[in-house]
Amino acid sequence: MKSGYYHRDKQRSLFALFLGISIAFLVSHSPWADDFNLYVYDLLMTNTSVNSEAGDMAVIGIDDDTLERFDTPLVLWHEYFAQVIRGVIRGGARGVALDIIPAVSLEKLAHEPDLEFVRAMKAARDQGVPVYLGFSTGKNGQMPHRRYLLFSSGTGFLNLYPDKDEKIRKQILSLTDKDGQKAYSISMLLVKPGISRPRESLREVRIDYRIPSVPFISFSEVYDWEEKEMTEPLTGAFKDRFVFIGVTSPKFQDIHPAPVRSGTGRYRSGVSLQLQTAMTLLSEKLLRDVPSGIITWIAIGLGIISGLSFLFLPPDRAGTVVVTLFLSAAAGTAWAFTYYHVVPAAMLTAFLFIPGIVTGSYGYISGYQQLRRLQRLFKSYVSPGIMEELLQNHGDISFEGEQVTATIMFTDIRNFTTLCEHMDPKDVVAGLNRYFTEMTRAVIESGGYLNRYVGDGILAIFGAPNKLPKDGALAAARCGMNMLERLDKLNRSEPELFPGAGKIRIGIGINTGGAIVGNVGCYEKADYTINGDEVNLASRIESQTKVYGIPLLISESVYERIMDDVQARFAGSDKVKGREQEVRLYEIISIKKED
Repeated sequence: MKSGYYHRDKQRSLFALFLGISIAFLVSHSPWADDFNLYVYDLLMTNTSVNSEAGDMAVIGIDDDTLERFDTPLVLWHEYFAQVIRGVIRGGARGVALDIIPAVSLEKLAHEPDLEFVRAMKAARDQGVPVYLGFSTGKNGQMPHRRYLLFSSGTGFLNLYPDKDEKIRKQILSLTDKDGQKAYSISMLLVKPGISRPRESLREVRIDYRIPSVPFISFSEVYDWEEKEMTEPLTGAFKDRFVFIGVTSPKFQDIHPAPVRSGTGRYRSGVSLQLQTAMTLLSEKLLRDVPSGIITWIAIGLGIISGLSFLFLPPDRAGTVVVTLFLSAAAGTAWAFTYYHVVPAAMLTAFLFIPGIVTGSYGYISGYQQLRRLQRLFKSYVSPGIMEELLQNHGDISFEGEQVTATIMFTDIRNFTTLCEHMDPKDVVAGLNRYFTEMTRAVIESGGYLNRYVGDGILAIFGAPNKLPKDGALAAARCGMNMLERLDKLNRSEPELFPGAGKIRIGIGINTGGAIVGNVGCYEKADYTINGDEVNLASRIESQTKVYGIPLLISESVYERIMDDVQARFAGSDKVKGREQEVRLYEIISIKKED
């Protein structure tokens, strides 16, 4: 039986562990996991740093001052763009990208500004400085005017691709249409010559916001430098740099939420995000996902440790193990992010906690069920009062005695030793068990504590460990009368309770007085017992029932406490062993009904 129970419990434990790991797997692939991964990613992006620099980049921003100075629609700025492009070329830039879509030609409306724009792009191309124009894809996509396409060095898409929370964390680098034609993002197109290792195979890149950005240079300021042919500031700003030209003013709608804050807050302009993408591509290392297979096995290992900890360790130690593993996993995730490896934090977190929660819950429920079984079993050995005291004190057993006033009852079967001499031991035990069942119920129903069985006798205490009215005297009297009634029914229903013995008779002695109660023994084996002269007197009174032929006798101290509750008669006085004075004994005739 023990082996079978252990086998079943082991199977249930393993099932709980498997269930916890399965739930963790499902949770780690849920929408919650995506949100948590994004949250941790943003947290790490904000609180970790790298040694990468901005690289050879520059940004010419169309800011509020520029818009106020050139108070014309942006679509008519061809002349201004031409002037700035010439300035960038004069400064020795390596390439120029417009984060703007010049979709309208001014050839018929303003031929000269339109021609200057074309000439500026052609001059740049002739000097080996590529000028790239932007376009957008999708339903409302736009392309530069075909005239500008002829003189530009190429086009790159300006589209940004946010995550589900609208924040820009990644950038698509290339797109392939249905005809197999590949297009690159404007950032990839601009800095491709500066990338030391070919990255054309990359379809997307995680934007590394940890790389410090470069200050924007006002569009109007560059315009003035070129107009005055100020070569020195132009060279200082653009020499051997890749240059973006775009709108940085918040008056335009080209602003997008980023995962980290900057000097301008959470939102950044489109050209700022293109710049950050370009700087990421120029950096030596890119953020990459740790292979899913490695993370899955690590997570499963953590889940097994977490689950087994709560199965085989105390809750506080298991919690310490899981918290330690969690802190280690958090530190490892941050360390990996510092070295450009992105770990899915949700998977590690789910596998760390969920198996432990499931197995811990199973252990708690299983332990509670075992406790209930133990309590039911324990009631067979101690009174409910003792059991409650032990549970309330969390098992701290006190071996200090206590002086109390209580009522002690002794019972004994008449001539039991003689009756049992020729009986089968099995019949003796079976009869005793049936007899003790009825007597024990009488004690418990009266609120007493059945202290022990002494052979065929019973020692019961009333008033300790639980307090009772009248020091337990009335409860003991009721219990004694109930025992006699139960014995009478037992003799009628089972006349051969002990085969060959006929009807059995018992003697009951009850006494009230001071005694010492408490736990006796040691931590390995303890017994709650009662000691003192009044206990011995109760035993002597039980012996006197044989002399008087009366089944139930009580001492004078009992009678004085219950005289108003019973009908009793004086049975006699006797000199008992250990007492100098005679002991007055009473027989209970009946117990008055309670009002």
